[in-house]
Amino acid sequence: MEQNETNVNVTLPIQTFVPVMTQKLFAELTGLTSDSVKAQVINGHLPNVKIGKYRMINLLALVNNLQAESEETRSDIKIFQSQAEVMGV
Repeated sequence: MEQNETNVNVTLPIQTFVPVMTQKLFAELTGLTSDSVKAQVINGHLPNVKIGKYRMINLLALVNNLQAESEETRSDIKIFQSQAEVMGV
């Protein structure tokens, strides 16, 4: 019995998460100017990491910072609500 060999190529989309981004691309995606992003990096407002000769935006650290700030905000709101209830507001 003769066997027919058939090669089938299947391409699956694979999403990869790269935890860093160039300052230029970050500026384009956020609508900020390149100068604004550079200033925020220099002033320490945007987490960054140096890879070779490039200073990249650390997206993982940025997301973690935003989540932490969100949690702090929620707890501040709860404290404010508790104080308002005590004051009868």
